[in-house]
Amino acid sequence: MTKNITFKSKNRGFTLIELLVVIVIIAIISTLVIVNVNSSRVKSRDARRKADLLLLSAALEQYYTENRVFPHQVVQLPATSGAFYSAMVAGGYIQSIPADPLSPASSTKPPYYYVSDGTTSWPPTTPATTSTQYVIFAKLERINDSDVSALKYLPITNTAVSSYALTVSGTSYTYNYWVSSK
Repeated sequence: MTKNITFKSKNRGFTLIELLVVIVIIAIISTLVIVNVNSSRVKSRDARRKADLLLLSAALEQYYTENRVFPHQVVQLPATSGAFYSAMVAGGYIQSIPADPLSPASSTKPPYYYVSDGTTSWPPTTPATTSTQYVIFAKLERINDSDVSALKYLPITNTAVSSYALTVSGTSYTYNYWVSSK
């Protein structure tokens, strides 16, 4: 008597449905990670903008303490020459003038902008002769940032606003964050 032994193969693989479910789960997780990473990058750039303006503000206040006047200029930052650069960098108040984290990679991103008072118009069209106030402008990317939505005092115009439009080098920008002397 001979026995026929048969082996039943249990070669089971993943079904198409199982593979599709795994692919969908991976896609959802990847999307969430990418969104969170991009959000973190935006927050980081905005934090740097705020820190840059505070650093410039501290240097300007030190300059004012020693000279009893702020630098006389209306200037797009980072300045690499001119009165503002000479006063701040060559004067030893700051090592270098910071630039927006996206500049110059994005031509649509407003640069930092420094304005001092001492003229009769706002924004000043000519450099001031005696400046007792200044404003440094930046544009934050996050519109839901508490510093964007809050009314902020703009000392040169004596108004409280949440944004301010300026024309810089022929291009109009709306700034939503600034640091000022008052």
